[in-house]
Amino acid sequence: MSVPESVAFPLPPEQRGTIQEFYAERRAQCPMGRVRLPSGHDAVLLVLPEDVAAGLADTRLSHDLTAPGSPRTVPGSSFLDTPDGLLNKDGPGHLRIRRIVASAFTPRRIERWVPQIRAIAAELIDALDERGGPADLVSGFCFTLPVRVICRLLGVPERDLRRFQTWSNAFLLGARMSEAERLGLVLEFAEYARDLIAARRAAPGEDLIDELIAARDGRDALSEEELVIMVIGLIAAGNETTSNALGRSVVTLLTTTGRCGGDCSGTPMTPPPWTNCCATAWPATGCCARRSRTWNRPPAPCTAATRS
Repeated sequence: MSVPESVAFPLPPEQRGTIQEFYAERRAQCPMGRVRLPSGHDAVLLVLPEDVAAGLADTRLSHDLTAPGSPRTVPGSSFLDTPDGLLNKDGPGHLRIRRIVASAFTPRRIERWVPQIRAIAAELIDALDERGGPADLVSGFCFTLPVRVICRLLGVPERDLRRFQTWSNAFLLGARMSEAERLGLVLEFAEYARDLIAARRAAPGEDLIDELIAARDGRDALSEEELVIMVIGLIAAGNETTSNALGRSVVTLLTTTGRCGGDCSGTPMTPPPWTNCCATAWPATGCCARRSRTWNRPPAPCTAATRS
């Protein structure tokens, strides 16, 4: 029994309802099979946890997708082309940025954010309840909560929520746009981030963006471009990724009765046991791309119970 050699990935929206079946088939028959990215390039999709863990730790695979010959996730230029982004850093470069910003993301600082996050979540749920009748949980909660939280933590105006969502789409859903449209939105986003950083340098506050501006590892600090990319990444990835995770978690809890359990006890640092079930029962629709430094041989054809 064989599976398609190179299917489109991520799955198009009309096929998202079958994503669990897609991954189950891949795990059983083709755990290292090829997929076709929106750019037209082929890639190898790892679907088994042990393979993913090994791939993330393997130094023969690089984060840097700006190197010559790297596969493109979308056609043409995109936000991911910048060499200053954390997503394109390997080894010492990646560790350097993490060390610099570590002071802004300590457990103690994260605990300080919890009351604000809970307050926003409660406000959104109350608003859905007050409207009565059927509610759109995706637009009223899953899409709105992450962007409002990141705005509050960074200290940026909530009046810009819709702009962030539009810019985030250029960052994460750029394959659905023309290259000109995508680049126009990315440049707008970068200009906004630079203006925001300049304003907070002139009038510092006590928000996350101020902590990132002041972050140091000894004498080392983020360059201006690294800081801009960091702010953009927090707004874009923190928005879209969390929105999708919330939506998938709700679907999982509603469709896997008894499987995930109902125990909601836990803390921000030790989440309740059903969160892991939500993360594994409804896989992500995207991927974390890596480039092989040394291996260009395509995988062998996939058949049932074989490893390429």
